[in-house]
Amino acid sequence: GAESEMAPGTDAKLYPIQQTEWEWMPRPLRLAVAWVTIVAFSAAFYLVPAAVLLAALELACFGFWGGIPHVLGIVVFIIVLSFYPKMTEWPEARRFFQLWYEPFQFCCNLSPEVCKELAAKAKPGKGRYMIAMHPHGIVPLHACLWAAFCDQYLGPEVYGFGAIASVVKRMPIIRQVVGWLTCVPADYNTIRDGFLGDCPPANRAGRKPQNLYILPGGIAEVFTASPGRDIIICKTRTGLFRLSLECKAQILPVYVFGANDFFYNLVNVSENANGSSSNGGGGGGGGLLSFASRRLRATITLFWGRFGLPIPYAPRVCMVIGKPLEIPSNENWGDSEIEHLRSAYIDEMKLIFNKYKAAAGRPNANLEVR
Repeated sequence: GAESEMAPGTDAKLYPIQQTEWEWMPRPLRLAVAWVTIVAFSAAFYLVPAAVLLAALELACFGFWGGIPHVLGIVVFIIVLSFYPKMTEWPEARRFFQLWYEPFQFCCNLSPEVCKELAAKAKPGKGRYMIAMHPHGIVPLHACLWAAFCDQYLGPEVYGFGAIASVVKRMPIIRQVVGWLTCVPADYNTIRDGFLGDCPPANRAGRKPQNLYILPGGIAEVFTASPGRDIIICKTRTGLFRLSLECKAQILPVYVFGANDFFYNLVNVSENANGSSSNGGGGGGGGLLSFASRRLRATITLFWGRFGLPIPYAPRVCMVIGKPLEIPSNENWGDSEIEHLRSAYIDEMKLIFNKYKAAAGRPNANLEVR
């Protein structure tokens, strides 16, 4: 069954994920479209800082009164893109992201047969699931890969909704993409309402999802992300496990090899150069920037890939999914149940990491849990 294949064992096979929507397109064109959109999505995280820089240049070049009309135009443009159109899911976007499989040699530990078994358990009316994926990475390109994979292999009816930092709702371009992928702010009450069917992006499309996809490491894991590092933040977190118990949703632990390898992060490069690593602020790296980012609920850092630009490297991306964690049936749960679930979560994450790291091309990697 599904759980037996995901349990410990000697068979650590990874299955290449093949796109099925774009066979009609010649391979060179597929790769070109994939890379153009990958770079555009990554660069969009710099859109607001670029707009601020452009406004400053306008003022410097044309003077205060001469530059004001240009600055107002930039401000209006950013504001409009930050609020309109309304965030509404668009299933075709999930199928589009199948184009991203090939550049990253995307693979998964679940066979097509096991995917069918898991899909049957996660269909509406069956059971609720929380797909909890680590690490967050700097730019979570693997979230788009998951959306495509879930839609293709588990089925559109199993595809649930995602959780994002609230500030992303006001990031031009990015907000449109995450809206298409059915994302809502990652606060406790909004996610709980989503489990109950109140999910505006899906509701506007006439759907009530019941499964959640989330990157629980959040902003803290952005500051521990750097090529070759395998760090997850969860030792002090409780919200994920409280949600699981309150909403009776089984957690599926997921680790993505390669998720930290798309970009370099200014904070971690500085730490490595200084020969130190910050572990303050709840287990994340980054010191002052990490602290400020968590207070503002927005990531403040610089990142770059190839040629010093927001062009990601192309690591092999391997998604490994653990077994669903059992939750108690009693309604009177408390701190002991939360701690038990968190402990089981960490154990399962370590298990799937160690089981599949060699198959993912990282035989000497070690997972650090903070």
